[in-house]
Amino acid sequence: MAIDTSEQYTPGWWLERLYQKLRETRDDHQKLMDRYEGKGPVPKLSASMPKSAETFYRKTRLNMAELVVGSMLERMRVRAIRSDATAGDGDSIAWALYRHNDLDVSFADALEHVLVMGDAYLITGIRAGTPMDRTLSVEDIRITWEDPRQMVTIHDAEDQSVIRAAARFYHDADEQKDVAFLWVAGRLFRASTPRKTNRKKIYFTASEWNWEAEEGLILPGDIRVPVVRIRNRRGVGEFERHLDVLDRIDHMILQRMVIATMQAFRQRAIKGELPSHYPADHPRAGQEIDYDEMFESDPGAMWVIPGAAEIWESGQVELSGILNAVKDDVRNLAAVTRRPVNVLSPEGENQSAEGAALTREGLTFATEDRELRFGRDLARALSYGFRMIGDEVRGDVTKLSVDWMPVDRWPLTAQASAAQQAKAAGMSKQWILERCWQATPEEIEREKGATLDDFMLGVPQVNPNTIPPSPVITAGNALAGGARG
Repeated sequence: MAIDTSEQYTPGWWLERLYQKLRETRDDHQKLMDRYEGKGPVPKLSASMPKSAETFYRKTRLNMAELVVGSMLERMRVRAIRSDATAGDGDSIAWALYRHNDLDVSFADALEHVLVMGDAYLITGIRAGTPMDRTLSVEDIRITWEDPRQMVTIHDAEDQSVIRAAARFYHDADEQKDVAFLWVAGRLFRASTPRKTNRKKIYFTASEWNWEAEEGLILPGDIRVPVVRIRNRRGVGEFERHLDVLDRIDHMILQRMVIATMQAFRQRAIKGELPSHYPADHPRAGQEIDYDEMFESDPGAMWVIPGAAEIWESGQVELSGILNAVKDDVRNLAAVTRRPVNVLSPEGENQSAEGAALTREGLTFATEDRELRFGRDLARALSYGFRMIGDEVRGDVTKLSVDWMPVDRWPLTAQASAAQQAKAAGMSKQWILERCWQATPEEIEREKGATLDDFMLGVPQVNPNTIPPSPVITAGNALAGGARG
């Protein structure tokens, strides 16, 4: 049935508004993703320039955007889902919902898109083919993440956490049609239009699209829109505000490569007054002299020049200034993005331990801020799933929380030292395993089981505080010991 967009607040009216909003943002999102994938802009070429010039320009691009995003993304890992329904290390049922939807992998992909483009989306629904005449379980819930180039939401003007309507547009190559899903007022609508070609963008024209079911599908759990927008700080990507710095780095690299390529070989010139035409006694008398043909650069060539002429040869090209300028721009990029210098440049490894710790602070605090934001969004998506299966306790988003792995991972020696000090301070083993050894709930449970097995088998428990210190070996007593042997 054809889509009517004339009446306000109808499904067709919402779908039209959502498409217009998507059309305004998807080009900007695509440019950011192109930059992240190493396909940043190159200087505009005229039609007369050869294809080799474009190939040369592409070699000058340095993908610093991937480092900016990856340095934060690789520190973000969900450790557990906690709720008021259970006590202890975490909620096993909530964690089962998380793992059953492969969110340990797909949620990281969603966060990658958030850090690149500023937005991503989570959709909670029922798995296809699930019978609706029985009680639903965790296995029936499907949570997926969506690309902001295909997904869009409209929010309440007063409360941005409330989504009024959401839509996803994509092309189904198997069915050879464009498809749109609309979530609004507790219902799910599906519209489509035939199209065989797989172009990159979806275009919505109401007269060409049709509803597949005009009444839509009623959503379970009394949820109006089971969609969550994951938004980065200020709604921008991690490097979006620093594109000028990235362009400056690529520009200076381009200048270096142009200079090095154009002046890779020594240039020669002849200084002096040389005639422009052949003299009267020459076989080519009166003709213009072609000095390029005359002074051929060949090992067997012999040049005949006037005695007063002087041959000039260029020296080695000095590129250290440009190289240092690029290094300065990389340091500036590290400063404005709050990234450690050693993440963006290997030369940053030469700084002191205290200086390295200070530079990591900015990234640590920024990552913790993102985890707080993204954790609430993930908890909301999980709560929608529990509401759909009738679990009201876990369906309350205020009673769900996401526990993240520590942003700073300690080496084994630091973990052991912290564990000894915490034990001496009287902290519980649970606290030591979680905070000092940075263990996940599964690892803690396995350690508890292993400790119980050791106790049942009579294996003596070692107190790290009673272990005698290792003897200090010096050159003198080592030699003495060798002599006694």
